[in-house]
Amino acid sequence: MIVLISDIHGDPEILNTIIQTEKMNKDDVLIVCGDFGLVFNGSKRENNALDKLDTLGTTICYVDGNHESFELLKSYPCEKWNGGTVHRIRENILHMMRGQVYNIESKKIFTMGGASSEDKQIRIPGKNWWREEIPSVRECDEAVKNLKNNGCRVDYIITHQAPCKVVHEMGGRIQPEEVGFTGFLDLLTENVRFEKWYFGHWHTDISDVLEKYNGVYRRPVIIR
Repeated sequence: MIVLISDIHGDPEILNTIIQTEKMNKDDVLIVCGDFGLVFNGSKRENNALDKLDTLGTTICYVDGNHESFELLKSYPCEKWNGGTVHRIRENILHMMRGQVYNIESKKIFTMGGASSEDKQIRIPGKNWWREEIPSVRECDEAVKNLKNNGCRVDYIITHQAPCKVVHEMGGRIQPEEVGFTGFLDLLTENVRFEKWYFGHWHTDISDVLEKYNGVYRRPVIIR
């Protein structure tokens, strides 16, 4: 079983509750669609929370959102996992890196984290905001390469931000600095075959926007 949630912003109890409620076990995977927030400042509280989540046995994965410490993420080792590259945070906690394709429960899942912070003007660079929140050209190139290696066909796409056309359909607004990135996501909608696309960031649970696109927040989504 694969369960999706999003934007927990450093609250481990949300994950603990979902694992218990959905009766998830060591064979299941819980994916956070960005703004995980538990690899943010390296505090004792964070590390204790990660250690506790790790003991639950369920594999917890996440794509990065905009409210993450990209500097701290770089300190964790990179490994191959289920066909893609991850940062291993704990034995059972993994950061799904940008532009990767993973094989999970016989499903191909493409991941692409990143988005722009609307509140960055009140944040401090290098302390609670990082320029790397917007994917680089190199990361987008990596995404294209990996998708081509999979015939530009996957089962599911998981991102933090949504494609530009989906944001507009929801009545949202794209930040000027992420126009290039959301435009790149739009290109993926036209050139990649997929069943469903799941995104976080907008703090809304919404299904079937333009038929295939689904906003994930606090209502767990089960994909099989």
